[in-house]
Amino acid sequence: MAPTDSSYFPSLESCLYGENRLLSWSAALNALSSIDNAQYEWILERFLTDEDALKHLETPLDPFSHPSTETKSQFETLTAAINITPSHHGQFDIDQIKADTLWLSEKTKINEPAALRIVVLEWQNRPALQLLDASIGADGGDHTAPDFGSSKPLPQVSAGYSAVGAGNFSSNPRRQSRLLQSYLSEKSSLLRIAEILIRAQQYEDDVFGRYGEHTPLAKGKERARSDNWVSGLGSVIQENMHQPGMSLLTRCQSALERRLEDIETGSGYYGEELQPSVEETFGAETVKEIIYIMQMMSTFLEAVSVPDTTAIRAWYSLMIRYQFFNELQFATPAIQMLVRPLQSLTSLISLQILKIASMPHLLDNAAETCITTYLAEREAVKDINQALILAAERNVPNVASPAVFAWAIITDAWRAFTEYLNATDEVNLPIGLGSNNTRRILDSFEEVKNSPLDLDLIQFFANSATSVLQVHEVLPALAITLSKTFSARIDHSFNLQSRNALLALVVNSLSLVQYSEPVIVSILAILNGRDGYWDAVHPPARTATRAKTPVEILLGDEWTKDRLLVQAQSRYPLEIVPLMQFCQAICVNGLQDQDEMPTALRFIKNLSRYTQRLPHGVEPYSLVREDENQNFACLNTALPMFSRSRGQPNFGGALDGHDSQALVLMDATAGEEIFSLPAGTLGSILDDSSKPYIGCWEYSYPGLTHLALLLSTITSGSYRVDFATQAPVDRFQAAEIIGFLASALAVCARYDNVGGAHAVLEAASDGLDRTEDIITTVLTILDETLQTPVRDVEIEGTLDLLVKCMHFAYGVTKLLPQRIWPFLSRSSLLDLDCSGGNLVNIVTTELSLGRHDFLICSVRLFDALIEDSIASAVERRIPSKQITRFEEAKVGGSGTTEKAMEKIVTALTRIMTDIFQSASSWRFDDVNEKLEVDTVIPRAFQKILEYVYGYDDAREPSKKITGLLALGAEHLLDTFLVPSGNDLALEPLLGFLAAGAAAPSTTLLSDTSSAWITRTIAGLGFVETLLRTGVLLDLKTPRLQSQLFEVCQLLARLYVAHDSFKVPTLTLLETMVLSAGRTDEEPPSLLGHLGPETSKCFLKVLSSLSKPLEDSTLELRIWRLLSAVVSNRQQWFAIFLLTGDAGRGSTRKEKNSAEKSHGRPLLQYALDQLADPQTFKNRRRAIAMLDFVALAQDNWPWAVLDVRKHTEFISTIPGILNNSDPPNLELNDQKDVRVCEENREAARIADILAMCLHEARQVGDISLAKDLSSKLYYYRDHAIKGADTAYNESLHVNMVRNFEMKYSISPKTFKRTALTATPGVFGDDYFYSLEHADKALGFDSSWSSRKGFRSEFEASNIMLSLVESHVILLNSWKNLAVELSQVLKEEPALQFHMAKVVKDCVSETTKSRLPTNIKDGFLQTRLDLAFTLTQKLVDAKSTEPDVRNLFSTVWGTIRDSTVDLETGLTGPDASYYRTILKILFLSLQPHLDATRYRPFTNETTSDKHTMSVLSNDAAQDVLDVLSDVICTSFRHLCTTLHASDSSNPNLNSAVAAPSSDLVTLMALLQTLLSIPDISTLYPQIYLRVTSSNLIRYATSLFSWSHQLISPASDNPDPIYGDLALLFLLALSSVPALAHQIAVDGVLAALSSAPLTQLFLRPRGCGPFDPPTRLYSIWYRGFLPLCLNLLRHVGAPIAAEVGGFLNQFPRQLERAARSIEARPTRGSPAAAKPTAQEKATASEGGAVRVVSGGDALQPLTLGLASELHSLALVALILARFRALGPATGVPADQLPTLDPRSFPVASVREEIETWLGGNRKALRERIVPVGEREARWARREAADPGGMCESRLEERVVGELESAVGCLREIGEV
Repeated sequence: MAPTDSSYFPSLESCLYGENRLLSWSAALNALSSIDNAQYEWILERFLTDEDALKHLETPLDPFSHPSTETKSQFETLTAAINITPSHHGQFDIDQIKADTLWLSEKTKINEPAALRIVVLEWQNRPALQLLDASIGADGGDHTAPDFGSSKPLPQVSAGYSAVGAGNFSSNPRRQSRLLQSYLSEKSSLLRIAEILIRAQQYEDDVFGRYGEHTPLAKGKERARSDNWVSGLGSVIQENMHQPGMSLLTRCQSALERRLEDIETGSGYYGEELQPSVEETFGAETVKEIIYIMQMMSTFLEAVSVPDTTAIRAWYSLMIRYQFFNELQFATPAIQMLVRPLQSLTSLISLQILKIASMPHLLDNAAETCITTYLAEREAVKDINQALILAAERNVPNVASPAVFAWAIITDAWRAFTEYLNATDEVNLPIGLGSNNTRRILDSFEEVKNSPLDLDLIQFFANSATSVLQVHEVLPALAITLSKTFSARIDHSFNLQSRNALLALVVNSLSLVQYSEPVIVSILAILNGRDGYWDAVHPPARTATRAKTPVEILLGDEWTKDRLLVQAQSRYPLEIVPLMQFCQAICVNGLQDQDEMPTALRFIKNLSRYTQRLPHGVEPYSLVREDENQNFACLNTALPMFSRSRGQPNFGGALDGHDSQALVLMDATAGEEIFSLPAGTLGSILDDSSKPYIGCWEYSYPGLTHLALLLSTITSGSYRVDFATQAPVDRFQAAEIIGFLASALAVCARYDNVGGAHAVLEAASDGLDRTEDIITTVLTILDETLQTPVRDVEIEGTLDLLVKCMHFAYGVTKLLPQRIWPFLSRSSLLDLDCSGGNLVNIVTTELSLGRHDFLICSVRLFDALIEDSIASAVERRIPSKQITRFEEAKVGGSGTTEKAMEKIVTALTRIMTDIFQSASSWRFDDVNEKLEVDTVIPRAFQKILEYVYGYDDAREPSKKITGLLALGAEHLLDTFLVPSGNDLALEPLLGFLAAGAAAPSTTLLSDTSSAWITRTIAGLGFVETLLRTGVLLDLKTPRLQSQLFEVCQLLARLYVAHDSFKVPTLTLLETMVLSAGRTDEEPPSLLGHLGPETSKCFLKVLSSLSKPLEDSTLELRIWRLLSAVVSNRQQWFAIFLLTGDAGRGSTRKEKNSAEKSHGRPLLQYALDQLADPQTFKNRRRAIAMLDFVALAQDNWPWAVLDVRKHTEFISTIPGILNNSDPPNLELNDQKDVRVCEENREAARIADILAMCLHEARQVGDISLAKDLSSKLYYYRDHAIKGADTAYNESLHVNMVRNFEMKYSISPKTFKRTALTATPGVFGDDYFYSLEHADKALGFDSSWSSRKGFRSEFEASNIMLSLVESHVILLNSWKNLAVELSQVLKEEPALQFHMAKVVKDCVSETTKSRLPTNIKDGFLQTRLDLAFTLTQKLVDAKSTEPDVRNLFSTVWGTIRDSTVDLETGLTGPDASYYRTILKILFLSLQPHLDATRYRPFTNETTSDKHTMSVLSNDAAQDVLDVLSDVICTSFRHLCTTLHASDSSNPNLNSAVAAPSSDLVTLMALLQTLLSIPDISTLYPQIYLRVTSSNLIRYATSLFSWSHQLISPASDNPDPIYGDLALLFLLALSSVPALAHQIAVDGVLAALSSAPLTQLFLRPRGCGPFDPPTRLYSIWYRGFLPLCLNLLRHVGAPIAAEVGGFLNQFPRQLERAARSIEARPTRGSPAAAKPTAQEKATASEGGAVRVVSGGDALQPLTLGLASELHSLALVALILARFRALGPATGVPADQLPTLDPRSFPVASVREEIETWLGGNRKALRERIVPVGEREARWARREAADPGGMCESRLEERVVGELESAVGCLREIGEV
């Protein structure tokens, strides 16, 4: 049937394997009808314009052809085995699909390929259908939807699929039932789409909102038809629906009749094997099709000027047969609900087909066109008469009433036309009305003239329509029904079309029916439709169209306007209500004039006539122009409109000689003179049948001011009354006046026209007292009416007056909120000092009435006050003089205190919370009212939480600009985030979700279905915000969380119930997962709560992602949910995503079919997609999938293996960024976020590659690293420098400064918190919320002007987005670079990149302009990366030039930085300084090896292996490092330690000056002194060291280092003494400094130090004696220091060295015994360590030593080194003694080591014994100490042929061999 590339029906194999998902007609209709359908335009265009889809659209009345031999052959080809690969995992059963197709084709008589597509659709949608099936619960049993606090049971099914009872979901009967339901739904949806497209073509509907939601296309906006594929498609459909000899109307009627017959006969599907619900679905879908066909007919009728006679006859014959559907009844309520729309359309078409809009006009003008109409066809007229007579004889209002009325109007004009024909000679007739044509028209009229009822048929029709059939009662109901039924956005043009037809009827009836109340009621209903006040201020979403509104038609027709609007004007103020209602209707349509004032003001602003009854008892006029007999009159004296007195009127003088009637007139206030008609005013007496007469006077006066004065008459204490009635206006009149004023304000609020509102209110207030205005007057009326006793509220008119006043108050709140807050603070509406106030009383009263207009007003007002609390938050804080516009001061503030405002909002929040919790049990006569309450309240609650907690995380809620909402927010959290127990607060929310999941969807759209959807979305949004607020505030939300997990099944159903629910449902699920995963406790399992059946279905639905509509927003949200799942311990859910196996979700019974539940893993899908470079064209989608893959790797080890195995993915992603354009970091277009997205993309790719590299390295595979070596340019060139370049310091700093000066608040006021921020979404709304700022700062032009603060916010957001994206990129690049650095030795090509990275990291440090809060972390990350890479480059012995020159780069950076080099290690930049010193240390390492390159020489030297002196620059740098870094820092650290110790003995020394800092300095010193040719700098080194007193500081530090040992420590560590001694040791390697150490008597100072006294312990101090570092001081410090002194000072220091060592006899004895071959009882080295103790030692710990026993002492490397050092000392001393006087020192003054403590011969023998004996025994004695020795112990010996087995053994043996060599030489000396 379709080629493989068809979007309508792709290849069957691709559909069955999930590569393609079919787009159903019902899904296409939902997408086309959705408010945000623009995102689906491209997919809908591709689908609807597909050749196969178009074939069906061209025949919408019968879309699926019958089966034939050709279609059967096509079906067999499609399902042939050659075209379908068998399923390996049992995903589908092709035999069952084929069988179902043939069965469906046979049942429905449609061709096999069409049936196959429906079968595949059902198969693909089966998981979603199963979720919607109410009989499938958590355990697969029979369940019903929960009833959360609802007064009525909730429906149990959704999406048009009824609950099919108990039984297996996959059984044949149930599956076949679903197939039939799918077929019926597809057929009706296809017809509906065709109707929409045809109508869109006729009215040029802007279906996809290209020109804005409310674009007035009818006012001249042109667009090219070629650009609108919808119109083109509609034209094609309409053209192809034509058939020779049959009009479109006739075809539609034939289809209509067939469907009516089908309803009568039944579907024929029902049988024992099928479910009864199929018949119900058949009936419902068939009625819907009838409705769509009628809509199509109505559109066709509007397009033709002369209806087809055959169609007219057929229609009225059908109406005779079915009696206009007046008695249509269905047994099923769901179908019966469709009867009213069907009857309304029947009434509409019966009216339209008569062409009431054109027929009277043609007849009145004797147009020849009338001969081509049905009026010239006698049989047609006969059929019409017959049908309408039968309808009129019913004698009750019915569907045909409008048609009867229209026929009366037409026949009346026809009679006049026939009289004209009879009275005119044939010669004088217009061309075309010849004798034959005249005869035809006259002959047809005989059917009207010769009535079978023997009466005047025309009069009969007219009387029946108006008196019996009550057409003026039917018309308003019909207008409202049509308007409500077709209130959806997509049906806007049909809504207008249908009401315009009704308007034409009423307009043409004005020739027969005079201006009267029934006519006014009808016309108002037609003008308004379903729209009311709230639609004026908040217009619903509607498609822009060329179809005019009824109001526009009325205002554009002068004849009609004169008979309606002008009439209403002329009767004012005698009849106030009609004019007010007309003006309200104009306002509801939102019309404005060119001066941006509401159009309705035209008819009220300046009135020219004053019509009113004359005063009782007097006639203040005289008749004039009596000869014309028109009752013209002239006032004899002034006639006031208002009076102060309520008594008998008097005119202050004699009138007609009646002095007794005199009464003093009211004193006119300023401006009231105009409201008195002066003497001489002309007019006429309209009604003189009874007194008092009604006079109409020609007098001009301002209507708005008059209305205000009328309203002032009903306020308490008012002195003013209407002069004519001597009474105030009644409640009905007052309500309509206030309603008009409220509607005018609504129009201004709709367009944010504050100036227009000012003009309206000022005009209305002109005549009032100076202390009053119209706002005060109306609010006074509201307050006084509120105080009416509750029992009187139900009095007719009182509640309406309250509602209108609340409308006005709402308008004032939107436009002039500073006027409403003071009123609320003092009114009785809230009664702030008590609880509830009159608001609660009025709402309670409404409960008994079932109508809740006042409640709606209160809820809307609550929402408006919340918005204004933000809109005026900044304005209230600024003196009004600062806020000026166009040199005109603006009144700032709210008119009341913040405290009062806070009380108002808090009181309303509490009231609304109570209403929200209890409203589910209230009676609502109009379900839309309940839906609105349930929508607005949770949205308002959500706003409160977001405003309080969603912005400015640096302050307490009460101190923010939203502080007045803080108490309300706390109340909401206390109410809904209950810890446990009370679930009443949550029931309404969960009830919304249940109702949303169970709401039946229908292709017949209406405002109710839209409101139902909106309410569910509002509930989801509020619940999600509650949960996120709890996460943000770290509140415990166990009850809400547990409740939500308990209704997971409900959420799963909600997800598939409607496309609009998908995104908010996923958002809520994501938040649930994140909230549950934030604690240390095991989170509840999402799949576990779903249950096995629901979880499998839900997972399958999720696996389809956003197919087939490919909604990008939905797919991004799905990937975000999946990312949250894999990273938040949702084990079984994650297993499914990664493996495709539902895991624990499978029951034991299903083990045999486990493979059938195995689907394609979403991880695999993501990798496949990302392996295609085309995927990265949609960066956001690619990033979402990369996030998922990266998080899966981070949390699930086997995911890394799957990623590595996907070679195509691994080979693709590294090159993605290199193929893109390099980022332009200095953007000219600040709104370009491409760089941000590229950085995020690059960051995630780096994370993924880093994990793959790590896993590959574990198995010795470095192929990926080699491949990446040539693909790192993007990271290398942009990851390091990007943030610094992106940050524009002047832009941000200046913006912050200027903003704070302007508004007295910080821009951080609008900074997003985690509640409102969307992670990873960058752009011009990233950091500072523009929406929030727009609300708070919109009052000031400085914010919104072209170069205002808003543009600076946008620029700052873009800039901060770039900075953040670069920070993310750097962190990810760091991970990748560290992993790559592990293989630098194996892959030298990487060294070039890594060396450049290090250089950039270091050199860019001083160039950073980032703010401190970003800079610190960013620089530290960069330096950490540099340190790690430098370390690896050094280990790899890299010869890259950048490595060689790194020292000068690092030192230059340190020198150029702002860090104080002396206090750097203890200052605010200590972390930065420590890291860069470590890098400096590493940068020196390459220069220690002269075999790689000449250190510190010019690069131009040819021979790089020749040693030479340091260059001048290098020498100076080395000396500067020594003096400026090492000496100064060491001295400062010593001072700091001493100061902290003396000032606070309990202070931890690690806090004041960490030992690691001393280690770094010591390492630097040792490295500097190890540089080749450093000896040439010894003189300068000596001078700099001695000038800094470094020796003295080191000696002093050692002398009191014991005080730095914490007394409370279990393991005291004299690390500072050790480091001080190592410093002295390093200095002693310089000969001159060694002499200085000797001269300074350092050895004497050391020997007297308290720490040294520990070596005098009876058994000395060995490697296993605590503290263990003490031994290190001995063998690594004292002994090497003595050797250096002996070497550089010589014999003069020998005596001191010998004396120094001999003062530790126990230490020497212990050293001598350590090598003994036999254990000594009682010695501290008796016990050989166990295996566990060896392991402890290998991990860096100390081995436990047990006193006593016969075990040999363990031998450590330290002990061997100690023996070597002592042997060297002994040898040197022996040589000095041998040389005698030649050394300059007498021999008797040269001591030796005390032979009693260290017997040289004995020690030599012991060592020789061990070296020459059994090497195994020696090996067993060797024990590693520390991690480094443990590594040596595990490594093989360097000399494979030697006797040693490990590196550690080699080193120990080497030390011993050197020691024994020295000892032997002593014997020879």
